[in-house]
Amino acid sequence: MACSMDVLRWSSCRVQVHVVKQARGFLITKSNVSRVCAFSDTELGDTERGLLYSSRPRIYKLRKSRRVYCEREGVGDAGDQLRNEALAVVVRSLVAAGIEEEDAVRISLKCPHFIQTLVGRSSEADEIVRWANLSLGAEGESEGSSGNGLGEVVELSGPERWSVVLEFVGVNAQATNRISRALSGSSLPEFLKKVKFLEEALNVSQLDGRIFERKVHQMMRRLSVATDEDLQQTLSFFEKMDAQRGGLALLASAHYATARLVEGFPLIFLRDLDTELRSVLAFLETVGVSKESLGRVLLLFPPVLLCDPDRELQSRLRTLKKVGVRAMDLGRMIVRYPWLLSRTTQNNVDEIVEFLLSVKVLTRDVDRSITGCPQLLGCSSGRTLQPMVERMNMLGVKSKRLGYVIAASPQLLVRSTNEFNEVVDFLLKIGVQETDLGGMLKRQPGMFASDVETVLEPKVQFLRDLGMREDVLHRVLRFYPELLTMRIEESLRPRVKFFQDLRFHNEAICSMICRFPPLLSYNPEPVLKPKLDFLVNSMGRDIFEVVEYPRYFSYSLEKKIKPRARVITRFKIKCTLTEMLALNDDQFSAKYLGMGSMLVPPR
Repeated sequence: MACSMDVLRWSSCRVQVHVVKQARGFLITKSNVSRVCAFSDTELGDTERGLLYSSRPRIYKLRKSRRVYCEREGVGDAGDQLRNEALAVVVRSLVAAGIEEEDAVRISLKCPHFIQTLVGRSSEADEIVRWANLSLGAEGESEGSSGNGLGEVVELSGPERWSVVLEFVGVNAQATNRISRALSGSSLPEFLKKVKFLEEALNVSQLDGRIFERKVHQMMRRLSVATDEDLQQTLSFFEKMDAQRGGLALLASAHYATARLVEGFPLIFLRDLDTELRSVLAFLETVGVSKESLGRVLLLFPPVLLCDPDRELQSRLRTLKKVGVRAMDLGRMIVRYPWLLSRTTQNNVDEIVEFLLSVKVLTRDVDRSITGCPQLLGCSSGRTLQPMVERMNMLGVKSKRLGYVIAASPQLLVRSTNEFNEVVDFLLKIGVQETDLGGMLKRQPGMFASDVETVLEPKVQFLRDLGMREDVLHRVLRFYPELLTMRIEESLRPRVKFFQDLRFHNEAICSMICRFPPLLSYNPEPVLKPKLDFLVNSMGRDIFEVVEYPRYFSYSLEKKIKPRARVITRFKIKCTLTEMLALNDDQFSAKYLGMGSMLVPPR
């Protein structure tokens, strides 16, 4: 009977030791995130032999008092202990990979997901070991045994180190494995240097999220040519970002944008920092892109960092110089349209030049048109430009006059017919006659390239708020459409306030604008104030005479107003302000002096 009990005890021990071996295997396969010290099969054999001859099951005990680590209840906060051990593991592994200890500590504190995973796997492994101990009837740990914690025994693998660093950078967990494989040929310290370099470049630009989002949407909407691989990858990147919560506006954050660039363009971070990445930025600065604009250019066209400045970028810009674009304008063009640096636009230059010449744009104006609107190089002449030409023809703008309109506002060509029709419908709605649209287009082409909601409507509302009646509003805009392209805060409001400060009521101001629509185009200090001062102080007239004749402000003070005033004073002529200035010299002399010509008295 005793023999049978020994056999049963021996069998039970064999089973339990097998469980320990399984736990050991589990801990190893769980990416080395266990808190047990590694022990050899030989040691397990010693344990097994010890269990065979023991009178009762005891907790697994290894040579040198090493044991399977089981948490003791009631001793400190186990969660904090595990977390601290995990942080120590991460720091030690990053330092071993060549990262400075200070940076390693900072990184470890900003990868909570990986730390939690590390702790979770360790706890899961402990449960298996604890079950093994309890199933043997262990009641506690043996005296003299000492535990080895997670921080003492674990080393992170290469992919795990990348997981830590990528989480610190801000890469999404779903993309970590893909990115770590793509960047496996780079060292972690070098990768972090490139991340810091790019983030600093983006941070200098201080982008406005909403403005950046509108810019990207506009560029994507107006691109109508077949794209090369780099530009297609850029489009895919923006489409993916646009579909996410928060959209493209989130890219205004340099840290967030850098993380997304790591996900979307990992090959950038395989480039050499000094000989390749820095050289691209140096080249862009050489051609005129300011440091404040570099980040914006990089974010709108990330593949530029994959280009060779001398062999590729220089060649693409040389194509523009051949059609007359000045070197001094290249930087400004790149900032406005970074896709200018792609092969797509380079291949489209000849087609655009040929099209501009075909619609009567003068040869000397072709380069000005491209400089003024580099987005032209991303447009198909057949799908985008030609429909706009036909739409302008319908308004009566044809032949040489068409060439002038395009040269004056090449932005018109890159707009869709729907956008153009929105402006037309807006003008018709406020009372402009359809027959007047062609004349307005010839006079102020830029108005038809403006956005209705953000540009045109606010100007109309400003005039309405000033008190202008609807029945005269359209007449003012028909005679002087430039009002719709002037800035409210920088131009219109300060000039209205100038008259208001002189006690001109809004009704009087509206009356002056109706009589002379260009009134608000004159600056107060250099134009309006000197002429009013002369009117009141030198001529002795009432300041409100200008309400009846606001065209007074259009005459030169030195060449017309002062000479005419001297004649009136010399001959004591009584006349209105209108009669004083509306007549030319001969007419004025014949009417008031009775002679065919007028001699202006000396000063």
